[in-house]
Amino acid sequence: MNVNDELIKQVVGAVMRKLADRSVSCASNGADTSLYNKADICEAVVTEETLRSRVNRSGVIRIGKNSVLTPSALDFLRTNQISWQRVEMPNVEKREPASQSRWHMISVDRTESTDQLMNDLYSGQWSQVSAADCAEAAAKGISAICRAEATDVLIISQQPVKAACLANRNDKVRAVVLKQAGDVVAAIKELNPNLWAINPLDRSYFELKNLLKTLMKK
Repeated sequence: MNVNDELIKQVVGAVMRKLADRSVSCASNGADTSLYNKADICEAVVTEETLRSRVNRSGVIRIGKNSVLTPSALDFLRTNQISWQRVEMPNVEKREPASQSRWHMISVDRTESTDQLMNDLYSGQWSQVSAADCAEAAAKGISAICRAEATDVLIISQQPVKAACLANRNDKVRAVVLKQAGDVVAAIKELNPNLWAINPLDRSYFELKNLLKTLMKK
């Protein structure tokens, strides 16, 4: 009987040591078990793209109570049956970068100068799509603004006036035609536009670069 008791103690002790070793191993590898069942998202605007890159679908995600979920983000959560909850995230939600602008460029008429500019300078800061004509560009611009996928839209078209007029049919859009960098300040003061239309024809790389830099500082 004593022998059996001693064996039991040894077996139990060995099992406990293995469990302890496994726990230490997880910690030493930097594993945080809380990350396996939830993800914290505190961006000011949460898009479908944000969720796809951050969410572990096997668990529950926590979204800041002041974060805005775009329609596409809500569709993503519903479609994938992902559980989520609103939480207070002090010292995170209130700390915002100096600029929250998210630029979206829609190209109807691309030129060598516009392609060079986007590839050299702003490929990581702008999302880019193409459109067959200015009507499609205006529709895509309206959609990006209304769905909060972008705060500002730039349409590159040889018909900038038509593109701006079509976009202004939506009451959430404030579109203007931009001819030179000096127009930016006056336009912001009068209208605070969220959609800008530019004619790229006969514009050099450096001229377009100056225009975009001025826009991004607004």
